[in-house]
Amino acid sequence: MFLTRLLSAFFAFASTDAYAPTSTGFRSATYLQSTLPSVKFDRHDADCMSATSLKSTLSSSPSTKLDPQDAWIEQLDYVGFAKEVTALGKELQKNTGQADVDHLNKIVNWRNIAAVIGVMTMWMPPNPLTVIALSTWTYASWTMVAHHTCHGGYNRVDAGKFNSRGFALGSLKKRIEDWCDWMMPEAWNVEHNRLHHYHLGEDLDPDLVERNLSFLREMNVATPIKYGVALALMPIWKSYSKYIQRITSSQMETGGTETA
Repeated sequence: MFLTRLLSAFFAFASTDAYAPTSTGFRSATYLQSTLPSVKFDRHDADCMSATSLKSTLSSSPSTKLDPQDAWIEQLDYVGFAKEVTALGKELQKNTGQADVDHLNKIVNWRNIAAVIGVMTMWMPPNPLTVIALSTWTYASWTMVAHHTCHGGYNRVDAGKFNSRGFALGSLKKRIEDWCDWMMPEAWNVEHNRLHHYHLGEDLDPDLVERNLSFLREMNVATPIKYGVALALMPIWKSYSKYIQRITSSQMETGGTETA
């Protein structure tokens, strides 16, 4: 699974058109607004627009003309889709319980084992074991523990400190114990939970891949060179990407209102 995702990311990063503005499924709110000139979107409240009002707006716009690949937008049953998503959310919420806590604890234990192995072998000459152990520790802490916790994934179960209302917040001690990383948890909550998830695929999304890697797509060089650049970026993407630029104090100072 990991290898599949890795290869998919590699080819997507270097593709000349995989993330082009005209690719189906990666159209931003800006594009949709230009396509639907009679539809007025409030960028900050668009995510609160009801399925009913959106459906009625689309169907009542005489000047609406969608590209063939976007015709599904007009045919989608928005009300039915909203009901299905709501029902799924309620069903999943009912299924939360001790099994989720047990799974979390298992992940934390495996992560801690990787941390111990990585730290205790740092005295050795550079070797794959230490590298893999340390990277697994930091990566699991971020993407498998902190990410889910900061999203409130364990707020409805008794998971101890793994609650979004206090995880890695309040003191340096808690930050080191809960999430030992260079990213400020408060800034992550603004950049990821607010800016990214409330503006997925839009201009305000700091993680908009097609924009952040536009330089690679627009390079006037041979395709193999683009693949080489993508390959070089893969092991350092966390530092290169918008995280290092946006998950900083600037996000804290502006409260997440800056455009990406």
